[in-house]
Amino acid sequence: MSSFLGNFDFALDSKGRVALPSAFMRGGAADSFVLLQWRVPALTLLPEPAWKEVSERLREYRRKSKKAWAHARRITAASIEVAPDSQRRILIPAKHQEMASLDGRVLIIGAMDRIELWNPDLFEAEDEAPDDAFDEFAQEIFG
Repeated sequence: MSSFLGNFDFALDSKGRVALPSAFMRGGAADSFVLLQWRVPALTLLPEPAWKEVSERLREYRRKSKKAWAHARRITAASIEVAPDSQRRILIPAKHQEMASLDGRVLIIGAMDRIELWNPDLFEAEDEAPDDAFDEFAQEIFG
């Protein structure tokens, strides 16, 4: 599975398309993605292999709990498949643009096995928010 890293600021075109960074497309990283919002305010692009893992976990969760049906339906009802065109652009439907408050610019974040699409101002506000647990997290990960 590909690893997506870095952040890139791109513009939405008049048709609601945004180009994915060429670094994310090297080596056929993904021919298709599932676009969804599981955590407000960002959108997430899951490459097909990552979506397969998530959808299996959703099915398992749904089997275990009646309440899980509504949760799984909420996620999948607003999910769509997208495929980059020859210019690496994907269409972000108006509904999804609204869900993520995307208006002109899109900050594309590599998040290891997935890609996040953010309104740049919302990302900056979240990124700058105090996080007392970060030092502990970093120590745990990096030693």
